[in-house]
Amino acid sequence: MNNCETRMVKIGELVVGQGEGILAGVGVGSCIIIVLYHPATKIGGIAHTLLPSEEYSSNKSNRNRFPEPAVVELMRQMTGLGAPAGAVWGKIVGGASLFTQLGKRAIGALNVEAAKAALRKTGVVLLAEDTLGSQGRSVYFNLADGSVRVRVLGGVEKIL
Repeated sequence: MNNCETRMVKIGELVVGQGEGILAGVGVGSCIIIVLYHPATKIGGIAHTLLPSEEYSSNKSNRNRFPEPAVVELMRQMTGLGAPAGAVWGKIVGGASLFTQLGKRAIGALNVEAAKAALRKTGVVLLAEDTLGSQGRSVYFNLADGSVRVRVLGGVEKIL
């Protein structure tokens, strides 16, 4: 990726890159954007997950729609590029309560818990998060420095 290239990541997609470029997920509501990064090698990846696990979906064909398999695949691709697994950190964004609840818990909250559990299971330290609430977000992950810019609907912007 060159310095100005932005790659949009849609629901169920994940992308891994190195060096420069922006990986972005826009219009994130109850979904979770999972960002993984290894600062020394500038290898990073982003996954746009939809549901907490396969049990919540009748469509199981794309496992990257769920946090645990998405994190495993991100780590597989990142280590394949040379990122040592033990030094990768993560950031998560999303999990808003925009839709009806599944059982007693909102899907956004379940997604947040599932993403955190997937990171713990793979040994990735959660460095920062911008989760829950009731507003959608857009996420821009800079591979050059690992910064994650979050733009909340309504214009508020922050850097994780």
